[in-house]
Amino acid sequence: MTVCASQYALSLMRAVARPTTVECYISQIGFNVSVTLTYSPLLARTIRIYRIFTSGRRAKTPPLLTSPLAQILIASVLILLQVNLLNGKKVLQTCYRALRPELIPVYRQSTRG
Repeated sequence: MTVCASQYALSLMRAVARPTTVECYISQIGFNVSVTLTYSPLLARTIRIYRIFTSGRRAKTPPLLTSPLAQILIASVLILLQVNLLNGKKVLQTCYRALRPELIPVYRQSTRG
């Protein structure tokens, strides 16, 4: 529920706030992280169910990493991976823009004074 509220807040911030570098960074990272927070637990749960059903046919022991704590750890790893990839992308974009300033795309233009 909190993740959905953060997505709405970020959308409102994009509509109301002046387009600055910080606002662009927060809206891009915030949106991607909130989507990741929504879907990584679903992915971890789906993988868990798949592993339980496929190993049930072959072995009598339950597969590894199917406990609730393991699911939290798997979802946390997926979230950290996504955040690190996003931050690495931003660092690379910043370095590229410093080397080639004529190729800077316009993120959003404002008509407000």
